[in-house]
Amino acid sequence: MSWFTQQWHRWNPAAQATDVEWVDVVWGQQRYQVALPSLDEPLTLRHLRQELASVFSIPAERAVVVWQGMRLRDDRVSLQDYGITTGSRIHVLVRDAPASQPSERASHPPPHEEAAPPTPGPAEEAQHWQTIEQVAHTCRAELVPELVRFEDTIRALPDAPPGTHQSAPEPATATLPDAIPCQRIPYAQRKLSELLLRELLQLDGIPTDKDDIRTARKATVKEIQAYLDRVDAAWDTAQHDKGIVSDV
Repeated sequence: MSWFTQQWHRWNPAAQATDVEWVDVVWGQQRYQVALPSLDEPLTLRHLRQELASVFSIPAERAVVVWQGMRLRDDRVSLQDYGITTGSRIHVLVRDAPASQPSERASHPPPHEEAAPPTPGPAEEAQHWQTIEQVAHTCRAELVPELVRFEDTIRALPDAPPGTHQSAPEPATATLPDAIPCQRIPYAQRKLSELLLRELLQLDGIPTDKDDIRTARKATVKEIQAYLDRVDAAWDTAQHDKGIVSDV
């Protein structure tokens, strides 16, 4: 950074505030505010991964960052280009460790044993279809009913100051027969978000070279993103209107 650029950033508050200062990280069942480093260059996904690796003691290459229902992949892209700003909420998961590498001899067979690269066959395509259908079924049959219960519970609560419902005895806050206890609403929000994200990540490894598979995968991803948006909308209502306070 040149001397003139340093002075510009020093004396121009607007220039100093252009990059992302911190993000709201959902990690498992917890939420954290993670401060990001101040650099002479725009913060990228690579910088974010490195900071997450340091904070949560995980390998940076295994950190999966999900923003607005989408897994972020390109480490070279700046956080601002992804649409992430100060205070944005991201979800972080840890990808499974890769399988151990085969031995040198096994990975380089003699010339007469060289095999042609595998090509996707009907069985592999059928597996991709099965994964998409299973993810959609799990969301609709298991997670959507819980989402509706979550929404109905919050909708039925009267407006109240922060902490009012959670400090009252459970029977006093049960507005519906199967309502979620107010003390458990923050946990229900985190659990729903995490389960939906896990289903979303199952679609991550499905190749998109086939038009029909790509279309089905895209539709299912969009469906899960809509469910995540509903969770966030209900949770915002719970916090801002119903007085539900986060327990983390």
